[in-house]
Formats: sequence, structure tokens, C-alpha cells
Amino acid sequence: MISGVCPICGARNVRDPKCRRCRADLSLLRGVEEYRAALLSRALRALGAGQIQQARDWLAEAERVHPGRDIARFAAVAALMMRDFSSAWRHYLQAKTSARES
Repeated sequence: MISGVCPICGARNVRDPKCRRCRADLSLLRGVEEYRAALLSRALRALGAGQIQQARDWLAEAERVHPGRDIARFAAVAALMMRDFSSAWRHYLQAKTSARES
């Protein structure tokens, strides 16, 4: 679902609560996807408002829900804003590595 692929049958472009091919109920996965998107949105608003630690907390929660390159990139920016260069480098490498894997 998060990748746009049904985890049961592999159908692409799944948008409905049920998979078009296998009819699996994907509503819970959709909820997880929406929760992760809301966490990312909160993190970005916090970054924009200069609330860096709050943004890092939201990003950490989003990472627990479903890791991704996008989270690693935003976490690198948050770390740079806090002048935490070692964490920024670690997140950058994580984003770079996940880009090669996808």
C-alpha cells in the first residue's frame, strides 16, 4: 500500500479500500499510510516554525510507522539545523543507501 502495490497479490496502483485484483481489505494499511503522512506533515510544520526537537520527535514516530528515504532526508535537515553534524551525516547516508535499494 505505501508503495502503491497490494501486499497480497502485487497489483499496482491500489487506491480503493479493497484490492482490484484479489479483493483484499487494505483499509488498515491505508490508515497507516495516512497516519505516516500526517506525522511527516507535522514534522515539516515544526521544522518551518523552528521547533527542531519537536520535528525530530515526529520524524522518529514516522520512522517507527514505516521507514523511508523521505524521513531520512528530513531528519538530516533537522540534525543540520541543530548543528548535530554526525547525526546529519548518518541520516544522509541512510537516505543515500535506501535510494540505491529502491
